[in-house]
Amino acid sequence: MDNKIRTINIMSAETIAASGTCYGTPNGASASGLECIPLAQYRGDGDMSLQVKVTGDGTAQITYYLSNDGTNFRTPAGSSDIVTAHTKSSGSSGLEIYAIDLPMVAKYMKILVTETGGADTITVTLDLCMQ
Repeated sequence: MDNKIRTINIMSAETIAASGTCYGTPNGASASGLECIPLAQYRGDGDMSLQVKVTGDGTAQITYYLSNDGTNFRTPAGSSDIVTAHTKSSGSSGLEIYAIDLPMVAKYMKILVTETGGADTITVTLDLCMQ
């Protein structure tokens, strides 16, 4: 059985405008969200966590979406945001790790960061860890 722990950077110091959005991808951030995280490639059916680093005066909401075909992404029924209000004061100077509890197995995932404060930008780095 493969119990390797894999970490992939899905967003590296990406600036998100006030009220803006950005998707994290294995190849870096993507404003379009056309790319997704292929969970099957990383064996993402076990435990997951997301390390979040935020700088700037805005607030980050982080949400995930799942798909089995890589085209149609939905928020799973009964799921909740990874975090609703992460700021530069969260955790240790804006750095925190959150558990991702997937309510079901899926082949693909997207992670969306939204600046929800509405007045200031944020700069975000995300590292996804999977077992």
